[in-house]
Amino acid sequence: MVAVRQLSLLDLEASEAAGARLSQRDLTAMKLYLLGWTQEQIQEQTGQAARLARQAISQAAASISAEYAKGFSASEIAKRYAWPEPLVWAVVLREKSDLEKFKALGWPLRTWDFWYFADCDRRFGDPWPGQIPAQLIAHALYYFTLPGQVVFDPMAGGGVVPDVCLALNRRCYAVDMKARPDRPEIIRHYWDPHNLSWPEAVGKTDFIFWDPPYFQKMAADYGPDSISALPREEYLRFFAAMFRLFHVHSAPGARLALLVADWRAFQSTPALEEDPGDAVLLYHYWQLLEEAGWRVTHRIECPLSTQRMHPGVVAAMQKKRVLGVVTRTLLVAQKRKE
Repeated sequence: MVAVRQLSLLDLEASEAAGARLSQRDLTAMKLYLLGWTQEQIQEQTGQAARLARQAISQAAASISAEYAKGFSASEIAKRYAWPEPLVWAVVLREKSDLEKFKALGWPLRTWDFWYFADCDRRFGDPWPGQIPAQLIAHALYYFTLPGQVVFDPMAGGGVVPDVCLALNRRCYAVDMKARPDRPEIIRHYWDPHNLSWPEAVGKTDFIFWDPPYFQKMAADYGPDSISALPREEYLRFFAAMFRLFHVHSAPGARLALLVADWRAFQSTPALEEDPGDAVLLYHYWQLLEEAGWRVTHRIECPLSTQRMHPGVVAAMQKKRVLGVVTRTLLVAQKRKE
């Protein structure tokens, strides 16, 4: 990778290129175009024809790539031209292979089924409750998708999945229950547990990456409209219905990657006194997937960091024989033939 050198005011003025300075509408159109949205969808979202997005990419790519080749970092270029950094990566890495992209992004590729990342890569996604590392998503895309395939994120949150899809040249649709004016690529859609419907803009998908709330773990952060507020049996019925809906709206041979963790009522409760009837475990998700027409093909461990736990809390748990949860698993399943 080209060594990064420090930007100076003289360098900035000398390297200024009008073609890379785009309006917010142009940037949005470019992002949606690179994410594989249709011409009609781009027109509806931005009021701009897709051909203009292609022209903007063509005009900007040369300037942005030249900056990167000179040794300026993607973050410096993004700040310079007021671009989202993932969009800069999408342009400068567009002709690279996946392995070359991992190297440029500074992500060592995990070869085994144990993906531990101590922290999130802050270049991708907005700060969000329960945010997951971009590196984890990138690994899932590397092993279970090909460039140009359609990825779907049904609970987009801070937008880390579409950001990583930009960098790795995957098409992507993402939805979330909250409107995000600053994230036009995230479509507002509420998964009504009592009346599920598929987002109109999203067609057949090749790969679904779903990081749902782990039952009541983040209920205070997600609010009363979240599935975290559902009673246990309704929560499990919701997953059964979602897995069936995914099966209907995915392409033949599609994959579903489900990032989940065991939920047990362990807080302040010794392990011997836990009620298993309150738990939602990996086993339950696995069983529901199989019943909905998915065949689990891979189980990849993606543990949470223990550094977030205060030593005093850990000491109190040890004294009371409380067994916490830091395990987290990515279940990858393939769609069975209908």
